[in-house]
Amino acid sequence: MTNLNQHKYFTSLDKVPQISEEERALLEPVQEEFNFRTNAYILQQHPHI
Repeated sequence: MTNLNQHKYFTSLDKVPQISEEERALLEPVQEEFNFRTNAYILQQHPHI
C-alpha cells in the first residue's frame, strides 16, 4: 500500500499541466466555490484529466 504522505498534492488548477487555458477559464468559477485538490498519483493514472 502506498503512503499518502509521499504524494505531491495540487491545490490549484494552475498547477495541473494537463488542463488547458480554456479549461482553466471555464473551471475558475467552480474553483472559487469549491476547494480543488488532487495528487500526482491520480494525474498519472488518468492522463486525460
